[in-house]
Amino acid sequence: MKTCNNCHHQVNDHAKYCRFCGSQLEMMSNLNPEAEESSVGYSILSFFFPIIGIIFFAIWHDEFPKRAKACAISGSIGFVIGIVLFFVINFLLYFFFYSFYIGLLEKMMELY
Repeated sequence: MKTCNNCHHQVNDHAKYCRFCGSQLEMMSNLNPEAEESSVGYSILSFFFPIIGIIFFAIWHDEFPKRAKACAISGSIGFVIGIVLFFVINFLLYFFFYSFYIGLLEKMMELY
């Protein structure tokens, strides 16, 4: 016996439609519902390494759609935050070294 994803009633293994709600059963998989849940570990890995999130999404988008979507979202967020941090850190470093260089030049001008 398998369970209908729509109404959660038990139906015959060979049935094509649920006899309680009428939803189609052909698309249902026999996977464990826990296996289809998104994984926090994969999402964290995708956040810090966005290319891995894209690869996970490409591999899992049919078999584990929730996990694939979570990896794609966390990979995209990690990519955007990485770009923003790149520009902020470069901006701060530029002005730090620029002010250091100007201060050094002023000290050198005082010596001559």
